[in-house]
Amino acid sequence: MKKQTSSIKWVIWALAALFYFYEYILRISPTVMVSDLMQSFGVTASMIGVITAFFLYAYAPMQLFVGVLMDRYGLKLLITVSCITSGLGALLFGLANTVWFLKVGRLFIGFGAAFAFIGLAYICTHWFSQKRGALLLGIGNSIAMLGAVCGTAPLAILINTTGWRQAMIGLGIAGFVFAFIMFLLVNKAETPEDEVKSKLSFKHLLKDLKLLVKNRHTWINGMVAVLFYATTTAFGGLWGVPFLEASFNLTTTEASSCISMIFIGWLVGGPCVGYISDKLKKRKPIISCGIFFTFLSVLSIIYFENLSLSMIYILIFLIGFFSAAELLNFTLSVEINPKKVKGSAIALTNSLVAFGGSLFQPVAGFLLDHHWDGKIVDGIRIYSAGDYRSALTILPICLFLALILSFVVKEKRHDETTLTKPLS
Repeated sequence: MKKQTSSIKWVIWALAALFYFYEYILRISPTVMVSDLMQSFGVTASMIGVITAFFLYAYAPMQLFVGVLMDRYGLKLLITVSCITSGLGALLFGLANTVWFLKVGRLFIGFGAAFAFIGLAYICTHWFSQKRGALLLGIGNSIAMLGAVCGTAPLAILINTTGWRQAMIGLGIAGFVFAFIMFLLVNKAETPEDEVKSKLSFKHLLKDLKLLVKNRHTWINGMVAVLFYATTTAFGGLWGVPFLEASFNLTTTEASSCISMIFIGWLVGGPCVGYISDKLKKRKPIISCGIFFTFLSVLSIIYFENLSLSMIYILIFLIGFFSAAELLNFTLSVEINPKKVKGSAIALTNSLVAFGGSLFQPVAGFLLDHHWDGKIVDGIRIYSAGDYRSALTILPICLFLALILSFVVKEKRHDETTLTKPLS
């Protein structure tokens, strides 16, 4: 029985990593269907930003409670429910005939996705030995970044072939298949000895959060993370593709391929940032340098008009590579707070980042509509390269503010092993 359980747990880990991969495809998917959604529903850039942000309206608050729910109810129920919920959200999005259904679909996707990273981490820490857990979690995060890549150019190709509705319906069905397989296999596996249902209450959670909110550096560090991540969520997660199409006359497939480089940059930059930070035993200088070089890369891609395709690829890769320094904000959130609230510190920081993302996507859309010159083709608003440049000016502003705040937050020097949280 032990041998069978050992085999099953590896399959379960692989499925959890694939669900994390799947969640990232759904998260990124609107960036390659902006024009399709505008044409199908006659909506403006502002509304596209709001629709997309509904993912984060569910994802952000759930980050505060997912860990406690997983501890209380275990893996078997929640991982299955999250797969079903994400699949249902994708299905609703693909079948939507009103903007309201699009919003509900994104809300369901966000709710289900909130369990993806925590579920993977739970499996790594409860079902595997400590010496393997960190490695498996790191591999899972890399698989998730590949999901973000697949949510750009490959998904754009699929949409060009089948249409955006059929692509989303297919992704919805995939979610139900994941849920069915996960349910069967998790129930066959024996419950690990260290998987003990916690009696932690929400009252206990609130008590921990009280310790965090009293520490002003928790908020300063959180704001640095929020402002730093704005480029990834607003540019990489939504407006990058249409910006590249308008500014450099790229096709949707070409622009999507370029935007995928931001996530490949994260994939490469994450381990590099962690290694350098651990070697120096410092966080702040790496964060500040990451923000500064991201700032320079963003300025270049937004304001240089005669860039070659290869230079666009390089600059967007550098945006992702240097943005990976944002991972250290999660390490810092643990180090500047008491050890007993380290889980809550990560959850609160991640929740702030998600809430920030829910603002930047629609704000960029509102700014785009504000600068729109009134051009309409076939009933659809056409935004010029100048409109996009004006709207996306918010990104270097955010990075400049993040750089200033990064010098204010305090840092504790530790000799322990780094706790670097994957992008989630």
